[in-house]
Amino acid sequence: MKKLRYSVFFCDYDGTLASDDHTVSRANRDAIAAYVAAGGAFVLSTGRLFRSARPLAKELGLHGMLIACQGAGVYDIDDGRCLWANALESDVAIAIAEYLESRPECVPMMYLDDECVTVERNPYTDRFVEICKIPYRTTGGAALSQYLRDDRTRRPTKLLALVQPQDAVELCERGAQALGERAEFCRSQDFIVEIMPPYANKGVACKYVCERLGLDASDAVAIGDSENDLSMIRFAGLGVAVANAFDNVRAQADRVATNNNDDAIAQVIRDCCIEE
Repeated sequence: MKKLRYSVFFCDYDGTLASDDHTVSRANRDAIAAYVAAGGAFVLSTGRLFRSARPLAKELGLHGMLIACQGAGVYDIDDGRCLWANALESDVAIAIAEYLESRPECVPMMYLDDECVTVERNPYTDRFVEICKIPYRTTGGAALSQYLRDDRTRRPTKLLALVQPQDAVELCERGAQALGERAEFCRSQDFIVEIMPPYANKGVACKYVCERLGLDASDAVAIGDSENDLSMIRFAGLGVAVANAFDNVRAQADRVATNNNDDAIAQVIRDCCIEE
């Protein structure tokens, strides 16, 4: 009879569960199925829109809850309901958009109403939505800040900036200085900077899921590769980074697994989660 050391497993998708070719290995799929069969709750926790993440969860045979938009929303996989959400306040979203628009090195975007919104199509946004497999629309040329001002009921779940990798760290540092406690800047990929409210991140969403399941942080494993995973890695009883994670993510994890191309999830489930 198999016994679980940890009852809930929070798992980032891109760069963690998925290999560099954006597929999930058979070893990882089998390990997830074994973990769920033993009674565990396997919860995808991703920066992707729900409409992008839900098909991935269904392909893995998952049910129950899914964390999307970097922790801004928790959804039911089966019926699509939003169970919990935290969008940016209008004034904060406008301030973030204005800051990004002042930085010529970045292409600003935002997630709004489960869609990606940008000013105009370009090769960077086309590549981004191709990877994420999500629809997107443009503002018709209006700056994002003006688009949000025109209708203050528009509350994005997050804003993003596509940048050259060498510019990402500086954008995060200067953005944190400019916005202060109103927003958090972090890298989800070396060319993607994500901006969220401090009250909506993966760690906060993991806490909500645990409370809903009647579990504590000590019952949870969380694994990721990027700075937007740090809040859930710090939250969980066992925080794990994959070997390909950013240096500062590996440094703050309790354990470092193998890389995302070498069945990291299967390794962690085998070595840390399931007892015979």
